[in-house]
Amino acid sequence: MFLTRFGMHLRACGLGGAVARVGAVAAVWAVVAVGGSPFAAAQETAPYPNGTSGIKAETVPPPGYYWLMYNRMYQVEELKGPAGETLTANDGSPLGASIRGYANVHRFVHVTELEFAGANYSWNAVLPFVAIKNQIAGWQIEDSQCRIGDVNLEPLVLEWHQPQYEFGFLYGLTFIKPL
Repeated sequence: MFLTRFGMHLRACGLGGAVARVGAVAAVWAVVAVGGSPFAAAQETAPYPNGTSGIKAETVPPPGYYWLMYNRMYQVEELKGPAGETLTANDGSPLGASIRGYANVHRFVHVTELEFAGANYSWNAVLPFVAIKNQIAGWQIEDSQCRIGDVNLEPLVLEWHQPQYEFGFLYGLTFIKPL
């Protein structure tokens, strides 16, 4: 199974109040469209975790070959339900949950010398190695796994670099591994 993904981003520098106004309108729209949804949840829903690459994460570097490695740790000591309540076992006792996940994610990037419509062409692939340990005493669950996670391939990445902004477009495929 795989997921297809399109993406676009715009990074503006030094455009003053116009960008702030556009940003404010976009932020209000995002809150209304997503934050006000009855389906909103307190979980990571994007393919990229926030804050892994720094302030210029959305732009590609100069032509060349690059290897980036991200290390992510996730830990849970209590399970919550959809309304924020602490989940308990059938007899009402605490679950005694301990869930730990670690991902060592490798991203291989090739920024070429090729240009298309004034944009730099690049591609990249992501290969995550994931280790998960679950212990939920209240349900007698204990499990641990180490495996390759969902592989992401972005064969088409176009980046336009201008003095006042940078704009990018990408097409990507995520190959989802069954559990």
